[in-house]
Amino acid sequence: METLRELQDEGIIRSFIGIDRGKDPLQAPPQGYPFAIVGMPKVGNKEEDSANNTRKYHWEILFVFSYENMPDPTLTIEGAMDAIINKFDTNFTLSGEANAGVDPATIESFPVSTGSQELACLMLTLEASTTYQLGS
Repeated sequence: METLRELQDEGIIRSFIGIDRGKDPLQAPPQGYPFAIVGMPKVGNKEEDSANNTRKYHWEILFVFSYENMPDPTLTIEGAMDAIINKFDTNFTLSGEANAGVDPATIESFPVSTGSQELACLMLTLEASTTYQLGS
């Protein structure tokens, strides 16, 4: 979440919500475009030895941009993609939470059209690992 806060402070996104923060994820809807929605992670384990596992967390984060409301006219979708992926790729341990490292992020883009809006969506995939001592 710290990395999303940094993206917000830098004006890349206006707000973000995490859908694991309560039973109604849209209880506090995003505050304008662009925004991000963080899903709950998938978690897997790999046994390292009889006392330790490596846990791998897999997140998908949806970023939604409105072409009409780009925060900065010089910020293109490609520019936003670069800014987002660079922010995650330079946070090598997710501020210490992923002590076994973070894989390079991947990002996909796709358009979404509604009756009244044209949106650009970016799906960032992030995988982070941490060591876990069994029995603790």
